[in-house]
Amino acid sequence: MVKKMSTSSNWSWTVGQFMLITMIILVAKTVSAVTCQEVISAMAPCSGYLKGKDPPPPSEACCSSCRNLLQQSQTKEERRALCQCLKETGPKVGVVPERIKQLTEHCKLQLPFPTTPEFDCDK
Repeated sequence: MVKKMSTSSNWSWTVGQFMLITMIILVAKTVSAVTCQEVISAMAPCSGYLKGKDPPPPSEACCSSCRNLLQQSQTKEERRALCQCLKETGPKVGVVPERIKQLTEHCKLQLPFPTTPEFDCDK
């Protein structure tokens, strides 16, 4: 014999499902945000090019990694965080500022912000 759920039970179950789905979406959104440490790790294949004195062109691994970073930075907040990370971390690890612009040109990347050190990432 199948026991029929009351309307009150159905409503509680529906609200519970809605809350669970909402939490999953929020967690997935949080997890998808790229951290600065992930940006640094992803840029590792570009290190020689970005810091070298007379480097060879960036490798396909470098360009691919940069494309993946841009694909993961879809929202305004994610792009702002990416910009801020590059702006703050680059000089600390010895990145030659002009190389970021050259990297975007060589890899045919469309950055959603200028590649100049004085750019305000909050704009």
